[in-house]
Amino acid sequence: MAAITAAIGGLYWSCQQVPDFYARAMVQDRGALERAGKELEHQAANLVGDVRRPGRWQAQFTADEINGWLAMAGEATNARLLPPQISSPRVGIDNERAQIAFRWSKPLWSAIVHLETEVYLQSENVVAVRICKARAGWLPLPLGALLTDMVAAGRDIGIAIEQHEIDGDALLLVTLPGAYDRGNKLIALESVELTPNEIYVAGRCERADSRPLAREPGSSQKSADQAQVEKVNLQR
Repeated sequence: MAAITAAIGGLYWSCQQVPDFYARAMVQDRGALERAGKELEHQAANLVGDVRRPGRWQAQFTADEINGWLAMAGEATNARLLPPQISSPRVGIDNERAQIAFRWSKPLWSAIVHLETEVYLQSENVVAVRICKARAGWLPLPLGALLTDMVAAGRDIGIAIEQHEIDGDALLLVTLPGAYDRGNKLIALESVELTPNEIYVAGRCERADSRPLAREPGSSQKSADQAQVEKVNLQR
């Protein structure tokens, strides 16, 4: 009985271990969190205004701003965006990769889940999230139940998430709604770029009744080059 109790205690302890980025994010100063969260809200409000106007739009957010908003928005806001089993989410951003950690709770069990992901734009308005590694604390984590919760949460807020597999890794294709403003405008996400501590997004807005933009050979590379120029201008 003592051995069984010790084994259960060891497993539980292992499931509570947190990655370094999560530990740092969880002990940040409250004032810094509030300032970062308000900055994200300010930029998001500007982005909403930009995407309503026909033309190109772009925005850049830092991991600190995202984590500040996640910390200050509170459980009520997070509950509208996440499965009820997930709480206290935080992110870390690197080149083309994002780390995500959160507490995942089930009846009689909870753990700190750590996902290492590769994030890129698969096609217009379709963001691919490849889960390269998944752990519950220090232990490997089977993804079946967690992905079911995430897909259901996306469906509840109107975002379609498809599950696929690539070279043994789980792949989520997140399709963002393209229609906006009662169908009078179309929103297109054309670029997603992750660099250390930052995520950059860009796209265009056009009226639904306007002529579709011509797609020339090599237009994908032109869009990528244009997005890079816009990102440099945004940073300036």
